Amino acid sequence: MTHLILGCNIIDDSGVEALAKALQSPATQLSGLHHLECEITSLGVETLAGALQTNRSLTHLNLAGSLRSCSARTALIMALQSNRTLTHLNLSGNRVSDTEAILLADTLWNQNNTLAYLLLHYNAIGAEGKAKLELVNKKACVIDLGPQN
Repeated sequence: MTHLILGCNIIDDSGVEALAKALQSPATQLSGLHHLECEITSLGVETLAGALQTNRSLTHLNLAGSLRSCSARTALIMALQSNRTLTHLNLSGNRVSDTEAILLADTLWNQNNTLAYLLLHYNAIGAEGKAKLELVNKKACVIDLGPQN
């Protein structure tokens, strides 16, 4: 299996933990994970973020509408600092704040050079966050801010 679509499902922390273990396995060939509108808990995202730090196969991750807390979004951004396989990430509809957008931009500018495409529609990114992300957009990663809330 190379793609897993779990959209609009209720996946509790134990389910995310099982998924994270699979992602950490050297035998996994999963390259696409679509986990949209699943409202993962902060603990679940931290578990998933830990797996992303060591995973070597996942290139496409769709978490649209799944990261409801600031700590969940921050844990994911921190995981991007060491992840070297993700090339496409969708964080649309996650209430990403201006502060989180700035952290994300700094991460992409200084620590992650593999992410090629980032989708950020329908978040809460203000002028300062947009400006920082647009600098990264000009460097290497295509960032689609789309409409914001």
